[in-house]
Amino acid sequence: MLPTSNVWNSLIFIIAMSVGLFTFLLLSGLCIRIAAAFCQGCQDMEWWKAFAVNGVVGGFRCIYNREDDRELYARFRSGQSVGQIIAETQSKLYYQADNYTRTEYFLPHLPFFLYPLICSARLYQRFRNDLANTRTFNYFLNLQPILWSSLLTLAIYYFCLSYSDVETAQAAALLYWLNPLVILNSPIQGFLDPGNALFTALGVFAFAAGSPVLCFGALALSTLHKPLGILTVPLLLPLGLLQFTFTENILGYLTGGFVAVVVFLPFILERRVLGVIYGLLSINIASKWINAQALNPWWIFQYYLNYLNAYPVLGYRTAIRGGVGSNWFGHLEADVVSSKIGINLQRIGMVALLGATVLTICLVYRGLHHGAAVICIGAGLQIYSYFMLRVGTQNNHYSSMIPLFAVGAALSPGFFPLFCGITAIFLSQDLIFYGLGRDYDPGKEVLSRFALGWVTVPLAAVNTLLYLGVFIYLWFVG
Repeated sequence: MLPTSNVWNSLIFIIAMSVGLFTFLLLSGLCIRIAAAFCQGCQDMEWWKAFAVNGVVGGFRCIYNREDDRELYARFRSGQSVGQIIAETQSKLYYQADNYTRTEYFLPHLPFFLYPLICSARLYQRFRNDLANTRTFNYFLNLQPILWSSLLTLAIYYFCLSYSDVETAQAAALLYWLNPLVILNSPIQGFLDPGNALFTALGVFAFAAGSPVLCFGALALSTLHKPLGILTVPLLLPLGLLQFTFTENILGYLTGGFVAVVVFLPFILERRVLGVIYGLLSINIASKWINAQALNPWWIFQYYLNYLNAYPVLGYRTAIRGGVGSNWFGHLEADVVSSKIGINLQRIGMVALLGATVLTICLVYRGLHHGAAVICIGAGLQIYSYFMLRVGTQNNHYSSMIPLFAVGAALSPGFFPLFCGITAIFLSQDLIFYGLGRDYDPGKEVLSRFALGWVTVPLAAVNTLLYLGVFIYLWFVG
């Protein structure tokens, strides 16, 4: 055993010295991702397959809605409600999932999210014409976020290289590329957030480089991939008004609009734009919940409510420690709780987010003389605020803040401890609530079985302290 181990270690050392340590680490990260691309992922993977297969087999003409814009508008003019129109006209996408009970789906995502999925499915179809639901299908779907992450790593490297030395640029790239949280999110858990993260980061990088045209063009693509891409706009829009000329800003806005038209063009030509909009409105919005399993202040509040509900049945000790059964980690309806306590929780969350946005704008503007690091940390903080303060946010869509914080940690080393803490908390959060996807997901069950649900409360408290720490850091840097 020992000689084999020595040979293996020697081989790794020889390869690393031959290609260079940085290149070797990049290749190592790529190999990990390629191997993990066969993972079953979370149940969301079955939704991606349903979208992709229906897009390939039936085309995207009716993938959102069975009726065109004229018919939908006529229904609206006749007095039908949006909910009624959606219920009667929404396309039903049928797909036989693997290790998931659902067989009927609908498409609640924008076209730029759909197009790459169809490309992945067409590539897979060259190997399996029947588009069978196999792990190989998972592999081809996961190639997409691997590509996004690879491009983002290159973007981080060259962006940092324009502001610092080679060692700093390499460190920033590796802080993202080898980050266990990033690899867990995709491809292990099968999420497609690296696409959103790529274009969000490109938009922030372009802003820091003084190009509003590229900035708003990239942010338009990010938003058209997932609406969460718009999160940095409330920060960059007012800062852009202060930093760039009127003409530069107008050109930036026009570029964003042009990008949107190009992305929607197939649906514009087919008169199916309203169908896309109704598709987005059809999703059961998570903000109806107090918390969608994110370790933030709202989780502490929901945990307390869970305790109050469980106390009469389970008793004090079991209830405070986390109850019995994974339903302890379920969702509570914010509207129901608001009606009982007489306080609108959604409104509190929105006001808190608005206040945090204003404070972030002030702190970033105050520290602009420090350059790209402050802009990237501020943009990451704006995304962080959404997941910490909004009611009903889901923890697994935080990805776009990680590359921005990685750049901030490399260009401003004092931020590195905060970056490590944030990574550790979100990694713990992902492992608890999503595990390694459907291949191995013991988190909630283990905590419930041993009444250890209480550990999520101090984790949420630490996450809250880290969040406040980013504000404090920007204050002192400025």
